[in-house]
Amino acid sequence: MAIVGLKIHGIEGPMDLDYLAYFTDPAISPSSPILWLWRILGLGLFGVIVNISLNSFYETLLNAIETRDRNALKLKQSREKIRELSTHAQDSIEDERKRIARELHDDLGQSLTSFRIELAALSGRLPAEQASISDKVGLMMERLNQTIVSVKRICTELRPTVMDDLGLIAAIQWLAEDYQERADIPIDVHTDALDISIEDARSIAVFRITQELLTNVVRHADATHVRIVLKLEAGDLILFFQDNGKGISKEALRKSGTFGILGIEERVSILGGDFTIQGDPETGTQIHVRLPSPKRKTS
Repeated sequence: MAIVGLKIHGIEGPMDLDYLAYFTDPAISPSSPILWLWRILGLGLFGVIVNISLNSFYETLLNAIETRDRNALKLKQSREKIRELSTHAQDSIEDERKRIARELHDDLGQSLTSFRIELAALSGRLPAEQASISDKVGLMMERLNQTIVSVKRICTELRPTVMDDLGLIAAIQWLAEDYQERADIPIDVHTDALDISIEDARSIAVFRITQELLTNVVRHADATHVRIVLKLEAGDLILFFQDNGKGISKEALRKSGTFGILGIEERVSILGGDFTIQGDPETGTQIHVRLPSPKRKTS
């Protein structure tokens, strides 16, 4: 009966390893002391090889894990830098829009208004016998009025003063009325509050997202009705947008040129929010946006 031993099966003939440190049963004891010694040495060498192999495998695995963790950390830091850069770019764009809109309104708008007043005064001084000149002045006045309207529209699209003066809901309602008038599509805006007082970043994001979605409806959806829901839930700003058009397809979402959707996703991602979009030929397109409050985002 063996006290301590190791038997490795599966190898036949002289390569059979039958290692035993000590036997009390002479029936299974090695037939020769030299053979016994060689087998003990073989066992020791086998153990050393196994130990070296295991240590090498462990070190290789450990290095691979450390390399993976370093790469993951670098990737995370890179994404954070890209997000910070994107945030800075969005803020810079909005600041530039605001500056351009203010200059257009203050400089060009006032100049056009003064020109219209002077032209109206000139038209009133023309004698009755100069009807042809009076008609030309009237035509110039009409074109001037159209230019003033266009400048006002450009200024409002660059930076809607209604949002600065009256708040987000008023700005969304103005946006819906503007697109409804231009595209002749009924647009309903629903909200559970008279106004939603939130920080400028989320207000601008929701306004620009709604603007992009309405543009997509006019260009691509073939819709006859749009529904917009805006509300606050536990500090989170919720935007639900639905049209009854042909519905955006999965192929269109995967298309490389869908920069409008990519821009919306980027805006939502910068603010740590959620964005989902579903399209169906029967029910149209549904978009759900949730922008968390800054307190919940940082907690």
